[in-house]
Amino acid sequence: MLRLDDFIVMAASPLSENRWMILAVLFLARMSMAFQFQSVAALSGPYRDAFGVSLSDVGFLIGLYFIPGIFIALPGGAMGRFFGDKKTVTAGMMLMVAGAIMTGFTQDWSWQLTGRIIAGIGGVILNVLMSKLVVDYFQHSRLSTAMGIFVTSWPIGIALALVVLPVLSASSGLAAALHSISLFTLLAMIGFMVMVPAPSQRQASAITLEPLRGRVLLCQFLASIVWAFYNGAIAMVFSFAATMLTERGFSILEASSMTSLTLFVIAASVPLGGILADVLKRPVMVIFISLAGFAMLLPVTMTTDHVALVFILLGLFAGAAAGPAMGLPARVLSAGNTAIGMGLFFALYYLIMVLSPMVAGSIADRVGTASVTMMIGVVMLVVALMALMGFEWLRPKRG
Repeated sequence: MLRLDDFIVMAASPLSENRWMILAVLFLARMSMAFQFQSVAALSGPYRDAFGVSLSDVGFLIGLYFIPGIFIALPGGAMGRFFGDKKTVTAGMMLMVAGAIMTGFTQDWSWQLTGRIIAGIGGVILNVLMSKLVVDYFQHSRLSTAMGIFVTSWPIGIALALVVLPVLSASSGLAAALHSISLFTLLAMIGFMVMVPAPSQRQASAITLEPLRGRVLLCQFLASIVWAFYNGAIAMVFSFAATMLTERGFSILEASSMTSLTLFVIAASVPLGGILADVLKRPVMVIFISLAGFAMLLPVTMTTDHVALVFILLGLFAGAAAGPAMGLPARVLSAGNTAIGMGLFFALYYLIMVLSPMVAGSIADRVGTASVTMMIGVVMLVVALMALMGFEWLRPKRG
């Protein structure tokens, strides 16, 4: 938890040394990424009307943003190591702006797809290297708190897109809503360029490149499984919970409200989980309790009459693990292999985030009910818990 002396130091520190101010800039930049990602889902109706496409086409456009991550995340970390984190992140945000501009000014569906891919490539670079920057600035103090705050940028950006973009589209047209994405991303990029310092040449050259191998590689792979399968389980909720509730007899509005409620609760519980992990100095314990509670509540959503209460508890447990789980790589990586390690971390994440909704949807179609996806989420959380225990058992102890 931040104390008064933290704020005194923050106010007195030069900008280049103010890590909390830098975290705020990184938060805004990643929020612009979430805003851009969610834009297609938020504007699905206007997209279908403007381009004459099906809901399936819109769904493909949504998923297209994540597909580059499967191929770009791992080399993205290496690019930051060789070209510099600041230059590489700036280039990634330029790609996000370029993709947004392309989608805002064209009436051709193929160019919409192209713009989405370009923006997605930029988003991958941003995601990998900004996460690395948070590790760099907070590795020795309050990492779980910082990661919890940083991760919260994603649900807040998504919620902002859901609130702002449909209103803009209704009042000023689809193009105006799409242009707002370009503006938001451009402002975030300028803020990053101005307020986040580049490391000095002396600092950069002092870092010796280290390979990922042996126990460190295995632990990093296990940490990646924790993060990927944990997020895959969350994807089950946001992809299929509303459908599951409508199968139980709830209206579409009620089902969507319950899912949105979980999103807002997660946005609150993510930083709280990070703070708790730092206060207790037991991040693995916080992750374990969070994932276990999440796994136990998922099946309850299929039968309970107290839907609102269960979905609130679901959000509390689901969000608490995010900050300390994002901090797991810092427990095994060093300055010389953080970039490539975070690339591996996000490569597996993107792979699971692309495949898990597709596989779960296919299984649900075969079984004939969306409820099975909640059980798939439980299986994913069990895998994440097993990986977490393996990580803690194998992790080289420091100090």
